Amino acid sequence: MKKLQAVLLILASIFLFASCNRVESGETPLTESYLKELGYLEYTNQNYLYLIRYPDIFDDSKEYDNGIVLTSNEASLSVWAAKSDETLEDSFEAAKQTFPNYFDEQLGKNKYSLFYENSENSTGYYYVMKYFGNFYGFKLTFPTDKKDEYKKYIENIRKNFLITEPKK
Repeated sequence: MKKLQAVLLILASIFLFASCNRVESGETPLTESYLKELGYLEYTNQNYLYLIRYPDIFDDSKEYDNGIVLTSNEASLSVWAAKSDETLEDSFEAAKQTFPNYFDEQLGKNKYSLFYENSENSTGYYYVMKYFGNFYGFKLTFPTDKKDEYKKYIENIRKNFLITEPKK
């Protein structure tokens, strides 16, 4: 009985310590229930085996074999995947040519992103990952004067853009 109490006490201490640490760091886990509270929806693509969670701010959608385009009066979100032999670096350079008014660009080991200006009133964000010989990406365009609001959406979308390893 004393061993069981000791084990339970240790487990309770670990749980309390882990919970306190999470709160102190300021990180909120983006669990499915938390995202639902925030008003996020989920799109799954069976052809390229990915899912993405996005804010419920869009009025219309059009689905394609490789993704989806969501639109509202002020914003649009295009999500896509494509098989390609192109390197990530070459794709990054091509994106910079496609969006010449880019800024805040970042190139990582298997992903890149950049913001760009569409016009005086419209800003875009372009994000691409390369896994298993495929490119996966999304492009979000939004009003420039709402950049802070949309940066929060971008962060949550990026954290909830998930790829499943294809079956061999």
